This record gives sequence, C-alpha cells and structure tokens, in this order.
Amino acid sequence: MDYAPLQETKIHGTAAFPYSVYHGRIPEWLRSFPLHWHDDFEIIYCMKGQIQITLWGQAHVLHDKDLIVILPHAVHSIEQNSSKGGEYFNIMFHASLFKGTEEDPCYAKYVLPFLKGEKTMDCFYPAGSPFNQTVAPGILSM
Repeated sequence: MDYAPLQETKIHGTAAFPYSVYHGRIPEWLRSFPLHWHDDFEIIYCMKGQIQITLWGQAHVLHDKDLIVILPHAVHSIEQNSSKGGEYFNIMFHASLFKGTEEDPCYAKYVLPFLKGEKTMDCFYPAGSPFNQTVAPGILSM
C-alpha cells in the first residue's frame, strides 16, 4: 500500500527546535484527526474522558491518564470514542532533538533503529503502568 498521500509534512515547532505540545478536545474543537503519518515521535496523553487512537489499524481507547506512543512513520488517527468525547495533549518531537555530533553513538544505538523500523516498542500505557507513571509527570509539566 502507498502511504505517501497520508504523510503529514508540517514542521512541529521550528526547524531549529522541532518540538510542539498541542491541546485537543474532541468533539468541541474537532471531530477527528484522520489517518496520517509523520517523521516525528508523538505521545498522546488523555487528560479526561475518552478518545480513540487507531494505530496501524488497531483501535486503542484511552481513558483518563492513559497514554500512547506513536513512533515515526506509524499510520494513526485520533477520533471521538464516547458521546462525551475527551481532552488530550499531543507532544510532537523530531528525532533530531536527540542527535549530538555527526558520529553520535547514542543516537545510532538508541534512536536510529526506531527510525529505520528495526526496533519497536509497546505503544499503549494505561494509567498506573510503570512507564506511564514515569512519563506522565513530565508531560503534565509541559
């Protein structure tokens, strides 16, 4: 399948510092964000209510304080799940934020495998899970 038409090409943040935090409310501000993919990492954190994230065709319902990690190039969408909808934050950041020098061994070992599709990770982290408890305080401070 040709995913090129689904590519989101917006630069989040600036070219010098490609990082942005977005606040969303479904359905008050938008009904859905259709299928797309991008080169950025994305963390979606559900503040309250419910939202549905479809990632590679699999639906994940996020409730209060759940989060999901979207790896670069992953096809995904955000939709309303319940009649009440939900409130969430998107944290978007490009892998270049992790890159030091041209020969950065940490970037090559820990980041590049995700960009090349050689490595993956769990994506859904419910409230109370160890990863969520580690990451959520940082998200909430942003």
